[in-house]
Amino acid sequence: MAILLSTAYQFFILRICFEVFNTDGINNVNKKLRKLQSDQLDCKYDELTEYFIRCVRHHEMLLRFTKSFNDVINPMEVSQLIMSVASICLGILRLSKMASLLPDAIFQCKWINLESKQLQLKKDIAFVIQHAHRIPQFNAYNLYDMNMTSFVKVLKLAFSVYTVLSSLEKKE
Repeated sequence: MAILLSTAYQFFILRICFEVFNTDGINNVNKKLRKLQSDQLDCKYDELTEYFIRCVRHHEMLLRFTKSFNDVINPMEVSQLIMSVASICLGILRLSKMASLLPDAIFQCKWINLESKQLQLKKDIAFVIQHAHRIPQFNAYNLYDMNMTSFVKVLKLAFSVYTVLSSLEKKE
């Protein structure tokens, strides 16, 4: 996160540098940049061109850095996504399994052996057994159910997309 914020701040600084371009403040900024960089641009170009080249070089460096950073972080992002989706789906699977066992547990609680004067309680237990057969369903924005079948479909789609993108990258 700190690397991303630092890079974002570098883009902010670069934006400010371009805003200073062709103003009175360019001389002060260029003097500071000459102290930081010993690239001898001041000997080759006039003040505006030198400043512009420094800004463009900095922009190119930021683009190279973000590409390199993206290459490094891509596997981590994909693994994080897969782990998050897998943990949610496995949690939902576990919840569904436990919820599906509840009606049997209620039925086996010896409620049939209740005395005849507790008829209302027997009816209530029968109602709860019937109600317990409703297994909680999770969905994503009411678009699709989140269950093991959906998880497998998402994995298949993700692998297909990955395969297509990998083949396109190799062709380039």
